[in-house]
Amino acid sequence: MNMAKHDLCILNAGTMGSIGSAYQIKDEEFLEALKINVLANKIIIDWNILNGCKGFIGISSGAATKNYDGWLNYCVTKSAFRLILIQYQKDLPQLHFKLISPGILSTDMNKRIRALYVALYPDMSKFYQTPAVDPQKASELIYQKY
Repeated sequence: MNMAKHDLCILNAGTMGSIGSAYQIKDEEFLEALKINVLANKIIIDWNILNGCKGFIGISSGAATKNYDGWLNYCVTKSAFRLILIQYQKDLPQLHFKLISPGILSTDMNKRIRALYVALYPDMSKFYQTPAVDPQKASELIYQKY
């Protein structure tokens, strides 16, 4: 089979999962978020390395380094995703791994966050106060920079 060669792989976590206190998140749901946001990205990285890709950009988040009220699934998996890319860079210095945090984007996830009752999740106040950026505009800025 003839595979198309490429120089860059862009990776992102795919799900936020449920929002709620950590003890309320069901184990099965937490495992599903790990599979989607962490394991799937490892599989994609490994496949791309085997097929000659040398550059990787991981779409990171403030949630990778700071916990937000009610975001167990997203914060833990974004943190694990961030650490995977850091470990790959350490283990494979001949390849290029970069993490980018585009900020607050105007997405379905952002709409979902803004619909939450802020008194239950005080950390969410920044999502009400900070204007969200159009994802297309953010992707163009990322492309220009990297």
